[in-house]
Amino acid sequence: MRANGDAFPDLFVANERERADGMPTPNRLFINQAGNAYHYAPGYGLERELGDGPDTGDVAAAADIDKDGWQDLLVQAASGLRLYRND
Repeated sequence: MRANGDAFPDLFVANERERADGMPTPNRLFINQAGNAYHYAPGYGLERELGDGPDTGDVAAAADIDKDGWQDLLVQAASGLRLYRND
């Protein structure tokens, strides 16, 4: 996906299950730094923990759902789909 609109693909990681030690496992977005590295980007608001059970999320797809020129993010959870609009 391209969260910040530049030419470098960014990386979104959806959590699937809680860690064995009980620590939270939130979603993570990493912004590509001109092809050299990825930096964690909590400021985009995607670090929500979908959790275990009915809200387990493990599939994500990027597409311009609202046709505004920015890729949005659709995350599958057991309880349904969650759409994160990139405006």
